[in-house]
Amino acid sequence: MHETGCGTAPNLERALELYTQAANLGYVNAMISLGRLYESKQNWPLCKKWYANAAIKGNVLANQKLLEIVYINDKIDDSL
Repeated sequence: MHETGCGTAPNLERALELYTQAANLGYVNAMISLGRLYESKQNWPLCKKWYANAAIKGNVLANQKLLEIVYINDKIDDSL
């Protein structure tokens, strides 16, 4: 709700706070949401952390996203 502004004004900081609380309790969808939000901010360490946590719990989408991020970052690092 806070991420998209459904029923309230969009507030990404509040969304990150709530997703983090839920992810720390083990909710895989919250982990994926955090990965996606940090990916959009290009915060690669936190993006990888949350996708990896979700992948460890068996989420295939998170595993795919993690591999994409690692591959992209390797290509970016090689070009610098």
